[in-house]
Amino acid sequence: MNNRIKRVWLVLAILAMVIIIGATLPSFVKARSKSSLNACVNNLRQIDSAKEQWAMANDRTSGEDFVVSEVNEYIKGNTTPVCPHGGTYVYNPIGVFPECSCSEGKIVAEEHNK
Repeated sequence: MNNRIKRVWLVLAILAMVIIIGATLPSFVKARSKSSLNACVNNLRQIDSAKEQWAMANDRTSGEDFVVSEVNEYIKGNTTPVCPHGGTYVYNPIGVFPECSCSEGKIVAEEHNK
């Protein structure tokens, strides 16, 4: 009888832990997704800022094209940032906000270019 009570308590304890983990897991996934979105948005802002700095230093105006490697000199590491979602950044002409091929980046660019 004593062994049976211990087993019941053990099963109840395991069940409680499974319920707690199941309840908190979605919040961890959501936080990670939000963090990745913020990283992608910040990368887009860095690229846009580098484009604007390059344009001012080279007397260029909106709509003009540029050399990506020259713009990357204004980004820390002198290289295009890496999207946390595996997307590819498209710099776009001067005056147009850059885009990312990941779904989050497309949404940000659309909102910014309105």
